[in-house]
Amino acid sequence: MAGSRARNARAYPLVSHAMPVRWLTVFLDFPADDFDAGVAFWREVTGCGLSPLRGAEGEFATLLPASGDAYLRV
Repeated sequence: MAGSRARNARAYPLVSHAMPVRWLTVFLDFPADDFDAGVAFWREVTGCGLSPLRGAEGEFATLLPASGDAYLRV
C-alpha cells in the first residue's frame, strides 16, 4: 500500500504555477426538513445575517457577513 502511494505522488507532482482564486461562492444545500436548522447552524458559526428568502418556495438565501463579500448561499 505504501509503495502505491509513493508511485502516485510521483505521477501527480505539485503544480508550481497555480492560478490564484479570485472569487469563491459556496452553496450549502440542505434537505427541506433540515433547512432551518442548517441555516441557524451556519449563521451561528459565521456570525452572518440572512438575506430575504427567494425562489419559488423561499428555498434560497444568502448569509450576509458584517463586512466583506457575501459568498455563502443556502
